[in-house]
Amino acid sequence: PLANKQFILKIYLPEHIQPKVLFYNSEIDKEPITDLMNSFLFTSAIDDDLDANFISIYNKYTDSFDYYIQRIGGYEIENEEEPNKGKMWNCYINKEKIDWTYVCNNNRVISMNDEVELRYEEGPKDKLQLTNC
Repeated sequence: PLANKQFILKIYLPEHIQPKVLFYNSEIDKEPITDLMNSFLFTSAIDDDLDANFISIYNKYTDSFDYYIQRIGGYEIENEEEPNKGKMWNCYINKEKIDWTYVCNNNRVISMNDEVELRYEEGPKDKLQLTNC
């Protein structure tokens, strides 16, 4: 039944003990995570108070754009000039921190069985520390 076909997103907002848990019903078992984030964070039927935003920042070292979750629930990237130096939103899939730029550039697909979390925490000092899964 459709009720059992749900993607789940856990958002760990600072100063909250429990994560905010969002559910998205779908008839498809696998979807690109970027599409799901749009459904989770920008569908007013799901939640209006998250006020989420995504940004791209030009990376002069790679001559390309890096992608970030800029803001959720009033918590923003602390340093947009150098996002990895300060707190930022990090995405985890099945307990592994993943690089949001990699996710966007490679159209990373997840299944309903995958555990997806967003955490506001220190960014990696070196982007190579992230898993490109």
